[in-house]
Amino acid sequence: MGRRSIETLVPLLSTPRSTKSLINVYRVLRARLEIPGLDEPSVDEFLARREFGPVLLLLALQIGEPVLAHVLAQHLAPGGLDASADELDVLAKRLSEAQDDKLRSLSSLLSTLRGRRLLGASLLPFRAWIPRVRRFSFEPWVESLPAELPPSGPGAGEPRRLWSESGPSMHG
Repeated sequence: MGRRSIETLVPLLSTPRSTKSLINVYRVLRARLEIPGLDEPSVDEFLARREFGPVLLLLALQIGEPVLAHVLAQHLAPGGLDASADELDVLAKRLSEAQDDKLRSLSSLLSTLRGRRLLGASLLPFRAWIPRVRRFSFEPWVESLPAELPPSGPGAGEPRRLWSESGPSMHG
């Protein structure tokens, strides 16, 4: 995680405290990847697949703009508006056409992050990390998310788990 990555997300974070929270929660989440036996990718896999970009964005949204975090999760969830979309550019285009200014700004941010190579083309890492990232949320939006994990990303083809099984608790 570079300083440039965090600086790109600053518009989502309203205070220095929320920026520090982003960094601290990211460190905790990444530390979990170093614990053997957990159902998580290794740190090396995480970095090689560049999954830190979607994770940082999801955390920044969760900390600074929880309503947008909810909207993004709803768009990507099974049965959501963009449940069938696999490409980030498709989602960014749909959000850019929204009436809401915040959704259009999210679209712009997604495009910026994609242009800076912080995000890849696929939405699969977002879908895979939403349940993991939401474990660290104190916001009520997590309770309204759909119950099933999408069938894509790491673990695709494995038995489906309920999002609530990974729970919103801090203890995972």
